[in-house]
Amino acid sequence: MAVAGEIRGGKELGYPYPHRRLLRACADCGRERWVRQSKGIPRHALCRSCSIKLRHIRAKGPDANHYKGGRHKTTAGYIRLLILPGDFFHPMATKHNYVFEHRLVVAKQVGRCLLPWEVVHHRNGIKDDNRLENLQLLAHGRHHVADSLMKGYVGRLEKRVTELEARVVLLEAELAVQSAEAARFTD
Repeated sequence: MAVAGEIRGGKELGYPYPHRRLLRACADCGRERWVRQSKGIPRHALCRSCSIKLRHIRAKGPDANHYKGGRHKTTAGYIRLLILPGDFFHPMATKHNYVFEHRLVVAKQVGRCLLPWEVVHHRNGIKDDNRLENLQLLAHGRHHVADSLMKGYVGRLEKRVTELEARVVLLEAELAVQSAEAARFTD
């Protein structure tokens, strides 16, 4: 029978890898189990069941030791903020308690939670520019109409600019040929 504090190899105990393991009692319930060591230090103070129980009562939000402010940028470029359950705007949050900053800014301005079909549009197209003067609240269908009309208009203008630039290049070449011919006749 093993004694607390005894060290054995993992293969000897039936584990698939030979890492050294220490027989240690759980700090919460006192149950003994073999714990893998890392640089001579046991990796876990709690057994698996006690660790799972404590996971649900651990500090969350600003009270957590790994808290980074509750603000992060998504891969799409939008800013998300952590809202705790007691907040007035919490109904707008996801199941993980995050809300997009641009939606929160507009909701605070209108003094109510935004409905799911209400869209907040960034006027200048910069997704992390959440100043109130850059945000516009639209009904769901209107956002897509306004956005597609603007993109179509800009697309037509860009096409016209490239056509005109090509025409300018041709006219400059033609002018150079004509001025060369005129210079040849005057000589």
